[in-house]
Amino acid sequence: MSGLVRVFVVILAYGLACIAASIILTIGTLTPEWDDLTAAGFQSGAMWVVIFISAAVIAAIVGLAVGHPGTWAVNWMKPEPMHSVEILDAPVANPDLRIEIKCLP
Repeated sequence: MSGLVRVFVVILAYGLACIAASIILTIGTLTPEWDDLTAAGFQSGAMWVVIFISAAVIAAIVGLAVGHPGTWAVNWMKPEPMHSVEILDAPVANPDLRIEIKCLP
């Protein structure tokens, strides 16, 4: 039973996240023309319709875009010559330590 509740909560959270993203997208898109839209008779009910339609579109796009899950891989490598040097304001506790983050395409 608790498994079903957890699945329901995940689906509910996904739906609410899509609605929140849709609200932000709709307000951000309509804000520059807001005065023109209200003068033309744009009602708040129409705005909610736009929000829920765009929430459905966002949910469909995100649902279809499921690829492979992200993975992290940590490998120890031999030091390579530095391509660029970044000067830090604070002194480093261990000057022999160098951390590199490489992103593979």
